Amino acid sequence: VIIISAGKDPASASMTISNNAINLFFLGAILNFVLFVFNMLPAPGFDGWHILSSFFPKLKASNSQATYFISLVILILAMNYIKYIFLLGRITTEFIIFGFVSLARMLGA
Repeated sequence: VIIISAGKDPASASMTISNNAINLFFLGAILNFVLFVFNMLPAPGFDGWHILSSFFPKLKASNSQATYFISLVILILAMNYIKYIFLLGRITTEFIIFGFVSLARMLGA
């Protein structure tokens, strides 16, 4: 369904829809990267904690207050620097998309 606003020709309206779709895909990719970074934080309940405790088995047995305090500090720092995590996600996403576009051009697609 293409909605044409008053005063715009159909070609510019379809370009707007195409740009919006690309922007939506790009935003989804950035959010996916940010969720990946948060999931890999070494705090109990996240996958990063399971990976870290597999390398250091004593952490798995530890239920001390210090462990939870350190995890809380890590989460607070991550929330404090969220804009930099989003920036890193944007740069990474642009790099990946540029790589795919370059590969498609090399292959002649």
